[in-house]
Amino acid sequence: IRALRAGITWVNTYHPTYSEAPWGGYKQSGIGRELGTFGLEEYTEVKQINIDMTDQPMGVYQRGKETPREGRGKVVPLSDRRPFQRAGQGDEVRGSWVRYCQNCGE
Repeated sequence: IRALRAGITWVNTYHPTYSEAPWGGYKQSGIGRELGTFGLEEYTEVKQINIDMTDQPMGVYQRGKETPREGRGKVVPLSDRRPFQRAGQGDEVRGSWVRYCQNCGE
């Protein structure tokens, strides 16, 4: 049996099928054609993965990287992390938020 160069061989039986076994091919075909890598390619979807390998900040969210301050406007620290509140509750916080946003583009 080891000397045979065939994809499927039956010994003392006829036509048993095992769906988990690879079908077709021999030698360099690896794990088969239909249940192997060729079959797997039909189910793959191409994805794009980008990894920032630089130490430069990128985009809106800086992911904890230190941002250079040159060329930016004055930053007014907020007294509260919740700048959008109902009227009558923390109007001074809302004012700080507006000043902060206006200075971002400078």
